Amino acid sequence: MQQVRTVLLGLRQLPYLNTTSYRRAGGLNGTKSLVVARAIRRAGDAANGSEANRSAVRRMLRALVLPIEASQDAKAQRASFADLAQLVGDDAMARKMLQALQEEDLVRPAEGPDGSSAWQLDHDYLANAVLEEARQADRWSVALRDGWEQFRMAGEAWQRRWTALLPIKLQVRLAWERLRGRLRYGEAAGY
Repeated sequence: MQQVRTVLLGLRQLPYLNTTSYRRAGGLNGTKSLVVARAIRRAGDAANGSEANRSAVRRMLRALVLPIEASQDAKAQRASFADLAQLVGDDAMARKMLQALQEEDLVRPAEGPDGSSAWQLDHDYLANAVLEEARQADRWSVALRDGWEQFRMAGEAWQRRWTALLPIKLQVRLAWERLRGRLRYGEAAGY
């Protein structure tokens, strides 16, 4: 029942309720990730609304997902409040963020193994949606890293290096994201 509710909430996030919008969003997993994205925005807004706060919320949610191998489905895990607050850097702000995520039915309080305060995702099926939202939020960094890796692997042959260059539209978008402070070139700066 909760999975159906999550999908319906995701469908409400689509600009138009048609198959084109559904496909652009990424299908079933994409609509679930829209619910997570909305919850991240609201939790970030509850604690000042800056992009840094949204990133902190994303890190907290990622801490509630077990590390997985490629062949496995993602699973939820418990994390202590102290660990989650450390990801944010401020206990009061972490409480506000977790409260907002709880209001969005994404997380719930739990008890740690030692009786301490802990949090977990509301359901295991939300783990895949959390990972998908994080991947979509970081898509420009992923595109840059993948392009840089292909360029490095091309070796010294100029033909292969030329084909490994990113398309102009993508380069412009990456430059725009860098100007907005959402992307750092790092070691790919020469690329």
